[in-house]
Amino acid sequence: MAGVPKDEITAHDFVMVRAALVQRLGGANEALVWTRIHFRCADGAHRHVDAEQQAWWPASSAQISAEVGLSEDQVDRALRALRTGGFVESTEHRLGGNYDRTKSWRPVVQESRGVDSAESRNGARGIADRTPRNRGQEPANSRDVPSNQTQKTEEDKNTLEDLFEEAWKCWPRKAGKKGAKTKFMRLVLARTVSREQLVEAIRTHGAGYEQWVQPQYVPHLTTWLNGERWEDEVPGPRGGRGEKRLAESVALVRRLREEEDGHAGIGNGAAAALGAGR
Repeated sequence: MAGVPKDEITAHDFVMVRAALVQRLGGANEALVWTRIHFRCADGAHRHVDAEQQAWWPASSAQISAEVGLSEDQVDRALRALRTGGFVESTEHRLGGNYDRTKSWRPVVQESRGVDSAESRNGARGIADRTPRNRGQEPANSRDVPSNQTQKTEEDKNTLEDLFEEAWKCWPRKAGKKGAKTKFMRLVLARTVSREQLVEAIRTHGAGYEQWVQPQYVPHLTTWLNGERWEDEVPGPRGGRGEKRLAESVALVRRLREEEDGHAGIGNGAAAALGAGR
């Protein structure tokens, strides 16, 4: 009979990941990596404290991979998503010398405004909240009774889905819709960019790509979002002002040639008339 080895259940690399973090950070891998960074930054044996008394965890992707049980590619993707979402920060302390390019990581934690606030899901709750309750004393907003915050979150999610569908219609390359939707919602929920600004940028850039860029060179919307290219200039005619001047020059040369041909025709006609008069 197959099962989980007992020593793996009680291993020293045990990491407790909260379900709320999985939802907040966009996936289990992101929550696992974030939780490990948070744990190591609180562990005096592994952390580095800078001059501003900020705690960091100097760790390579390979080291994080070994501690959380994910592949290095999965760790790299999770770190990119966490950094883009504003959930972690990274820097280089070069603790091993000038050639040490190992990145140091630290979690970004908001101050809790209360036990039931949305911010409290992103960090440890107070001691009182961790006190065991009797089964008959569950709060009114338990899992069986949706709270106002849950209802608001669902309404906001539905609104974002509608906004994405509106934006998706404006993008000329219809590929990778699921990934683009996930990235779109993550950016807006993390307040990396306002929903109004992002939708308008997708609309204007999409129109620019459709008019001026060949279809095979239009990026996937996910790629465009990952590159934060809403800050870029809207695609336009290649060459800009120089191309306009070139077109004007070509038109001028064509007009001069037509005038020369016209004068040549008159001259030939007059010569023919004189020859006939002779």
